[in-house]
Amino acid sequence: MKNMDRSDRERLKTLAFLGLGIEMGQSLKGPALGPAYFRQALKTSSLPLNIEDLGDVVQDSLETAPKIHSLEDLGRLDTRAYQEGYQKIRQHYAGSRLPLLNFGGDHSLAISTLGAFIDQHPQGQIVWIDAHADINTPASSPTGNLHGMPLSILMSPASERPQNLSWLENQLSASQIIYLGLRDLDPFEVEYIRSQNICCYDMQTIRRRGALSVAQEVFRRVEGQPLHISLDIDGLDPELAPATGVRAEGGLLLSEALDLASVFSSCPELKSIDIVELNPLLGTDSEVRQTLAAALMVLLKLLGTELTVTPKKKDLWL
Repeated sequence: MKNMDRSDRERLKTLAFLGLGIEMGQSLKGPALGPAYFRQALKTSSLPLNIEDLGDVVQDSLETAPKIHSLEDLGRLDTRAYQEGYQKIRQHYAGSRLPLLNFGGDHSLAISTLGAFIDQHPQGQIVWIDAHADINTPASSPTGNLHGMPLSILMSPASERPQNLSWLENQLSASQIIYLGLRDLDPFEVEYIRSQNICCYDMQTIRRRGALSVAQEVFRRVEGQPLHISLDIDGLDPELAPATGVRAEGGLLLSEALDLASVFSSCPELKSIDIVELNPLLGTDSEVRQTLAAALMVLLKLLGTELTVTPKKKDLWL
């Protein structure tokens, strides 16, 4: 990263940070390490951020992630880490107006982050930047991986959720979701998005219309409303961000991701950001640094800064 001049330092952004070391939504070890890598980047790089650190949520160790193919399977899931994350985020909303960064873990943690967001902002808007829709149900999921189900869980009526998720109080509406960058969907998800008329700009649409034009249209839709942005690393092209578990070719280029982030940085009601699915155990050290650098550049752009992260040194982070 280039050195900050005086004007850069005067624009330091203050935000709260919660580390979510949850990786039980899929079978690969590594996503739980994301918060440690972010903290190390803060220590060793001149990121223009003031961080109010809210600590970590860490799941109990699991040898293998549970497969969820039914409501009964979901009801047997140990949800204590998800509930802890949910409660910490609700406490943050109650006591601070700082935007909240939830970093690390797999995308199943949206049960906590997005669950708390819609509890605080029942009519809030969600921009979901991802290669995948993550809206399978336990019965429709080909893999049984929980990180492909958080939106369907949050969209289900509270009365239909198992007892271990009774702490989720609100229900997400299809009209609150805006997808960006989808390109790897299961048949059920394609039909469900169509039937529910969920707003979706897939990669084909973004390439045809341009990321800036799409972002401006989305901005007009969300303007003036509380906004939560969820960025899955695999929403970016794997050439840009290879250290993630479910790569999908043809994703967002850095210029496209930064165009999106630049427009959303103008949203005064941006309340929270998730950055998920960084897996430091996948790829070479260089690929891990490259992936984290891409995520941080998007984050900084969302916060309205212009600095560029350049991970050239071997010891830049971990």
